[in-house]
Amino acid sequence: MAILAGAAALYYLYNRHKNRQSAGAEGKYYLSKNGRIYYRDAQGRAHWVTPPKEGIRVPAEEAERYQEFQGYNGRTTGRDLSSLPEARQAPSQSQQPYPLPQ
Repeated sequence: MAILAGAAALYYLYNRHKNRQSAGAEGKYYLSKNGRIYYRDAQGRAHWVTPPKEGIRVPAEEAERYQEFQGYNGRTTGRDLSSLPEARQAPSQSQQPYPLPQ
């Protein structure tokens, strides 16, 4: 097992939720241009996702794809999510159907 925290945990959560069809915390997650993860509730309001303080326990084989990110097994160095190609291609706030949280 490996512990994912910080950016590694957020990217893990994003990948698990990015193709879901429902709304809310268990629905679809989005990656913003600033490298933050959010979801929309049933009313279309955006909510930022924060990783659990204790991290997320993930099988080592699955966690390997997140090893270059901050928070992998307690590491404080590494990539953040703003460096991802998906973040650079994310719609800007002016293109969002609803405003993002501040």
